[in-house]
Amino acid sequence: STGTLLCFHKHKINEDPYINIGKQDITAHVNFSALCLWGHKSGLEYSGFTNQRHFLLGLGFMEYIRQTAIKGQEYENYRRELFLVNTLIMEMGSKFKVLIQHKNIPKQQLSGLKHLG
Repeated sequence: STGTLLCFHKHKINEDPYINIGKQDITAHVNFSALCLWGHKSGLEYSGFTNQRHFLLGLGFMEYIRQTAIKGQEYENYRRELFLVNTLIMEMGSKFKVLIQHKNIPKQQLSGLKHLG
């Protein structure tokens, strides 16, 4: 009855996008089938659909984390890697989805979708 918009601020959920501006994540449920249909009707072609886990791993997320590690700070690097992997790959990895559509360009294999074969 109130829609599907949810906001996350400091691990707490609220439904008001006008508080904590710039300091909270805002999300909504998306009907990807309808989005694909209306995209197609508007001239968009389907490129791929996956979850955040596969998308980030396909982009080389783990390699990036390790490349940005700070020498001599192994414990801090370990904590950072553990936090990012737990949050972005494990917790949100299967919940959040990625739909990619394209228009007026040839279809090509995108890094974030390479797990789809």
